[in-house]
Amino acid sequence: MEAIILLLTIVLYFLAPNNYDFFYCCVLLILFVFSAYRAIKISMVEQNYVNFTFFFTISFFFVNFFYPVFIFPFDKYYFLVFSRFKFNEDVITKATSLALVGYTSFVFGIKSIFSQKRAKKIERPYINEKVIINNSFKIYLIFSWAFTGIVFLIAKDGILARSSDAFFNIEPSLLVINQCFINLLIIFTFYLRKSFFNLSIVFIYIFVFIFVGDRGPAVQTSLVLLISYSIFYKKISRLKLFLSVLIGFVGLTIISSIRGREGSTNNISSVQYNNYYDFAMDLIVNNRNLYAGYDYVEKYGLNYGSSSLPYIFAPIPKLPSLITTTFFDSTPQELSTGTILTNDVNATWGLGTNLIIDIYMQFDIIGVIALMFGLGYIVTKLELNVTNKLFSTICYIFIFSFSVYMTRSSLFDSVRYISWAAVIYFGIISLYKPFLISKNQLK
Repeated sequence: MEAIILLLTIVLYFLAPNNYDFFYCCVLLILFVFSAYRAIKISMVEQNYVNFTFFFTISFFFVNFFYPVFIFPFDKYYFLVFSRFKFNEDVITKATSLALVGYTSFVFGIKSIFSQKRAKKIERPYINEKVIINNSFKIYLIFSWAFTGIVFLIAKDGILARSSDAFFNIEPSLLVINQCFINLLIIFTFYLRKSFFNLSIVFIYIFVFIFVGDRGPAVQTSLVLLISYSIFYKKISRLKLFLSVLIGFVGLTIISSIRGREGSTNNISSVQYNNYYDFAMDLIVNNRNLYAGYDYVEKYGLNYGSSSLPYIFAPIPKLPSLITTTFFDSTPQELSTGTILTNDVNATWGLGTNLIIDIYMQFDIIGVIALMFGLGYIVTKLELNVTNKLFSTICYIFIFSFSVYMTRSSLFDSVRYISWAAVIYFGIISLYKPFLISKNQLK
């Protein structure tokens, strides 16, 4: 069924009119909802709604399908970004069709592995890893506190000033490593069923980033908390999940609204909301990037993967800059599709990008189909190994932490985080395993 739906959406993409067509967009939305229903139903392992597909699908809907059906026909300039930075409205239908192709390919990737692997799922404890992680937990906890404290100390002036740019001057690699320490601390705490008091630094970490209006790390950490609780502790009911999603939408909107564009923060009392979809603003505004990026390719062509190089080499500090300056005479930031779309309209603040258009601007529709299929395949494979291998669980949780953000960013954004998580995790294993072996030999 999923293969047939994918072929149908590809046909609809090539038949899509070169102008805005409300009826056509409604048809695309109906097909998306049908595919989304099947995807969520397929991916519900043991009736657990807390999974990558569920959160990714919600975000994908608002980032690609909400605006052309529910806003554009009635008040197309409702959000400032659509009125201030004009785009070619004729590509809306075509670009929305492209997004549907990407999503149905993602679902096909899920289905292609899920059915054949479900029966082979084997539950077994991670005995060796558990002993090692348990023995090293106290030292790891102290190190996490120390590392986070150093990062906050470096950024203390910006934090006290409530500047959303508080962490912008810190080496990005330090922030990535710090986030990995925080994420792993959450995972280890739930995995070992340690006291929640050990998560004190985690909640301080979230509070600090919310305080300065930097929502990215706060959202990522909150999602790691949610999925770790669900996997290792207790399944989350539908009602609690609904409330979590609702709180997430409201929280994201408030943080986004009080965050000033020049690094300052606004007073929360000055924030006003006129429609229910204001609470999805942070996602809906990225619809514009889908259209702007599609039109950009029509005018200037593809960049053949240059935007992805910085992400691929990002795990090694300074290497992305060395690669991009050597081969493209540009910084990693200048090569990103977000910067390209921002500079194209001379915006004074970053407009961001869009997952589908980020792939399309580099690899055309073939890349969208192949890479979105790969995303669905890899995510599902990791999900089905959650109770088999601890490191597979860690990789899945890290990817899950990008489930909401990924739709408005790059496919490879999580690579550096997973890479550093691997360094930390296998570093712990390699350091403590010889110690435990020698200890057992003495008994």
